[in-house]
Amino acid sequence: MIFNSFDFLLFFIVVFSLYWSFFSKSDKTQNLFLLLASWFFYGYWNLKLLALVIISGSLTFYVGKIIARLDEESPKRKWVFRLFVFFQLALLATFKYYNFFIDSFGKSFTSVHSFTHLLFPLGLSFYTFSNLSYIFDIYSGKIAVEERWQNVNLYTAFFPKIISGPIEKPGPFLGAISKKREFDHIIAIENLKLIVFGFFKKVVVADSISPFVDKVFENPGHHSSVNLIMIAFLYAFQIYSDFSGYSDIARGVSGLLGIELMVNFRFPFFSKDIGDFWRRWHISLSTWLNDYVFKPAAIEFRNWGRHGIFAAILLTFLISGLWHGEGVTFVVWGLLHAIYYIPVIYGADFFAGITAAKSSTDQLKWRDAPNILITFLAVTFALVFFR
Repeated sequence: MIFNSFDFLLFFIVVFSLYWSFFSKSDKTQNLFLLLASWFFYGYWNLKLLALVIISGSLTFYVGKIIARLDEESPKRKWVFRLFVFFQLALLATFKYYNFFIDSFGKSFTSVHSFTHLLFPLGLSFYTFSNLSYIFDIYSGKIAVEERWQNVNLYTAFFPKIISGPIEKPGPFLGAISKKREFDHIIAIENLKLIVFGFFKKVVVADSISPFVDKVFENPGHHSSVNLIMIAFLYAFQIYSDFSGYSDIARGVSGLLGIELMVNFRFPFFSKDIGDFWRRWHISLSTWLNDYVFKPAAIEFRNWGRHGIFAAILLTFLISGLWHGEGVTFVVWGLLHAIYYIPVIYGADFFAGITAAKSSTDQLKWRDAPNILITFLAVTFALVFFR
């Protein structure tokens, strides 16, 4: 069930009506109803794989309880944490890369047709990262353990975000659903506007561009250099409109249910450098990678100075590439983004400039135009490999 379908429209009308009419007495009834609705939403696509969502979310809840109960210095606590992280990443890697390896190397051993292909569960990358976020934050003491099983499962399986994000942080989301939501007409109107704008970007812009992009990428050798360059630019706008439009719809739908999701895109094609770009593009993913990959790696490599910063960035974008999809081209895409950071890292006064760059993200001036253009061209070039 996708957002731009009649099935989803009917589903959401029913959910919205029941949610505010019969299940708004307390946060417990609201959360339980939304959890059941989220499971129906996912099971409508594939009932068998719904079990994976329920088991994964339940495991996250109970592992969080175990970690919170054990002493911080306990070896058992560390092993429980490590085993959980290994299990989640192994599950993600198995579904994401099994078919790729079978198709690539299966013929070396026997007929490729003798292997069974796995159906990749929708949203697995997103709810796996949500599961990991919750356990990471429990383990590091950033949040208190959640006592309600349904709340943790709702955090991981909430239907507006389970398929394509945003990847919400557990603290703000669990805080939002820990209290009863009240319907607000003014907020509802703002969220309806957000949904309409999201559909405009997704259906009118992205879906209109898609046929032209597909045609050229399917047969690039039959097109001129000028056409290829123009299509590369079009693809950049297509993927932005598609993904940001979907995120806007998700935020609007969630907002109509009284739960605010984070902004996922902030005019990324007006970025002044690659660091600025990743503060504006797929913000929930870049925030996740920054908090759980880059920062720990940068601390681990701190004795290497700026080389350590680059090593941490390289690792972060390698993981980002592998997360987005199987194949060498995704690794190349991640590697290019890491390389784009070289002039930022090794430029003058890098460490002092981080705070200033963050605070001036939206303060654009005409003199920023060359940097904006260069950043856009670099990002567009990398997107060719992504596509």
